[in-house]
Amino acid sequence: MTPRYLSWLNDPVALRHSQQRLRKQDLNSCRTYRDSVMSAGGAMLAMCLRDDAGDTHIGNLTLRPDSPAGTEVDISILIGEASQWGRGYATEAWQAICAHLFDHHGVHRITAGTHRDNAEMLALMKRTAMRPYDAPADLPRDNVYMALEPGWA
Repeated sequence: MTPRYLSWLNDPVALRHSQQRLRKQDLNSCRTYRDSVMSAGGAMLAMCLRDDAGDTHIGNLTLRPDSPAGTEVDISILIGEASQWGRGYATEAWQAICAHLFDHHGVHRITAGTHRDNAEMLALMKRTAMRPYDAPADLPRDNVYMALEPGWA
């Protein structure tokens, strides 16, 4: 976890639709979040651009199992590096991780949710063939929830 990464997590523009925007993030809160994801069998994946100068971290994907057998996974994404917004990296990463989960990990359903005002995430979910579904009643009602199953794309 780098100072640049922490700056994304405290950027009100980058996190304008995230629940994370409601509190200041520091190294300890990041470690706590990472540990909670990992202890639940999830993963946090760095998204990097590679060039002759090396790798540049531009964002993260977080994967959380939504079923005891791990056949349903919830995904979230953050492109924190503002200079990389709108370049298709979120779509490319989203499609790649969904294909990987379906093809190599026995996942049968991928879910995601976002605030109903998050036009960028809603567009990403629609571009990648996700469909609305009725989420469990304990989830926030001002969010939109979508799912993807193999063969829908």
